[in-house]
Amino acid sequence: MALVSKLLRQPMVAKSQKLAQFAVRIFADKRIYIAGDTENVPEMSLLKQIDIAFLPMNLPYTMIPEMVANAARSFRPKVQCWKQYSVSMV
Repeated sequence: MALVSKLLRQPMVAKSQKLAQFAVRIFADKRIYIAGDTENVPEMSLLKQIDIAFLPMNLPYTMIPEMVANAARSFRPKVQCWKQYSVSMV
């Protein structure tokens, strides 16, 4: 399963993105969701039975901590990991 990523706050960047930026992969018996540069979009709620989710958290092009939390709540992965995290956000 693949969904198109969206950068709602960065329209010029989002306009140039045409490819899927995140996908669900199955390794052994685990469903792993690997997000590209994206924001918390409604399509994330379509994800089901995700064991591990890697979500981007790094301004200005991805999500802030609150958006990551809301995204994870929308599909409830068993384990959530941040990626692209920047210490400068703290």
